[in-house]
Amino acid sequence: MMGSHRDYQYSIGRSPFEDHSLNPKPVWLLRPSSEGFTPWLITKTARGYVFTVKEAPTGAEGDSVVAIIDRNRTPVVEWILEPVPGEQDRFRIRNANRYYWTVDDSNTQNGYKIVIRREGEGSQIFNIFRAYRDFSGEEEKYSQRTDSKDGSPYNPEKSEEGGRQNFFGSGKREKKFCS
Repeated sequence: MMGSHRDYQYSIGRSPFEDHSLNPKPVWLLRPSSEGFTPWLITKTARGYVFTVKEAPTGAEGDSVVAIIDRNRTPVVEWILEPVPGEQDRFRIRNANRYYWTVDDSNTQNGYKIVIRREGEGSQIFNIFRAYRDFSGEEEKYSQRTDSKDGSPYNPEKSEEGGRQNFFGSGKREKKFCS
């Protein structure tokens, strides 16, 4: 996901320099010196979308968009995506009360903070595009062969279809997409 402020455009994400507390972590329009782009997972719900960054869903604390580490402290927000007319992969992101994600004007060492403002106040258009995600690391979790009929450990003499049957992804790496 990318955002812009005047002529500055870069990735939206969490700061690479965060404290290790359970406090909510601000979301930023990061500086170009940050390493790469931050992958987001966007999950559709009945009332909108849950935006997850670095395994933490997002919400609002005060006027800031934050990644929620302790879900008992700050509620997760189901955000609403509004496509920008005539533009591909460009959206405005808002809550149910019609407050929009906005790039704040204050420049800090982390970049520009993402805050919540009324419609029309500042830079509120974000680029959301699919990125290839290779789940090969997750393959290790599921590489233990099992007999598909009863879940018992794999027995090649018992298996009807030898080879790599019953490996994660049937022996192939899953190719999935995330935002």
